[in-house]
Amino acid sequence: YRRFARLLAELRQDQIAHEKSARTEIGVETLPLETSELTRSQRANLNKAAAGQDAIAGRFDKIEHGMDDLAQQLAKDNDPMAGTLADAVELARQLSIGLDMRQTTRDLRENRVGQALEREAQIAANLQRVLDALRNEPERKPQQLVDKLRAAEQRLAALREQTAGLRQQIADSENKPAAVNDQQ
Repeated sequence: YRRFARLLAELRQDQIAHEKSARTEIGVETLPLETSELTRSQRANLNKAAAGQDAIAGRFDKIEHGMDDLAQQLAKDNDPMAGTLADAVELARQLSIGLDMRQTTRDLRENRVGQALEREAQIAANLQRVLDALRNEPERKPQQLVDKLRAAEQRLAALREQTAGLRQQIADSENKPAAVNDQQ
């Protein structure tokens, strides 16, 4: 169980590193070009990035499959961790992480770099969500949610005060021209 959390954390770090290296190696000069217009070097960089993303997708598929198998095995043994593991697998499937990884590979091969890099960042965020579910982070979430709501409440109160002040300034400025016209 902990091994899957470690593997997912490593995979997430690799996804982030891949996105950064692809952004650096490919650059923006390929964006306006069709695949047939790319230089040999540019095509090589795209193919290298696509192969790297494909390898990450393959690793993710193995991890997801292993987590699913372990969840089923633990469910047969009535282990309480089975639910957490099954929830993490279900979340990964709902977020379509594997599909997004494969689409990113296709986008890189077809020089849709902007879409690919944006999707890679989303994949890393989704991997973090699955990792949080696997680590049972939702149990700690209620207090975090309460803290965030209190902070939001304080910001809202400050915005209300600011809005009231602005309304008063508007009202004062609307009354001043009338008072000036009345005096003339």
